[in-house]
Amino acid sequence: MPAQDTNESLLSRLQKAEVQDEFEALMFDQKMHYTDLLEQLEKWSISSSLGALSRYKASRGGPWAMERAMRQEREFLEGHGADMDEATRKLVAMRIFQDAASPETSTKDVLRMREQEIQMAKLKQDAVKLEQAERKLALLESKVGTAKEAMESAELTDEEKVARWKQVFGR
Repeated sequence: MPAQDTNESLLSRLQKAEVQDEFEALMFDQKMHYTDLLEQLEKWSISSSLGALSRYKASRGGPWAMERAMRQEREFLEGHGADMDEATRKLVAMRIFQDAASPETSTKDVLRMREQEIQMAKLKQDAVKLEQAERKLALLESKVGTAKEAMESAELTDEEKVARWKQVFGR
């Protein structure tokens, strides 16, 4: 398997020069053309070929995207706890991971989609809270109406009005 040896060789040379992350950002995120990548490698004193770049891209594209996806998911989960319930957090984290796992999606787009997912989740949670508050308000308005009727009733004694009040408001 000579292709694997060449690929590992380029990877090891990038790691030795401590430029692997920068190189992969150029290759996968900025989608720099191979000839430009070769020029950049020369600036780092690393020799390579178009074939080696092609093999590197084929072998490292998936792992690079998965590493990015795991990093985005971890950063989201670490940064959002109090503002979302646990089920929503996990669902949003899963969506962020799925968006970031595609090697075809740029990091800029991943970050934009991540923010959209977060905003959508927050909006949905706010809508649920608003709906709950509206139901609570309607229930309270109903109770106030019932209590008001009892208080205005000429047929009830003061003790009956107090009993009715306690019955309506549970006190």
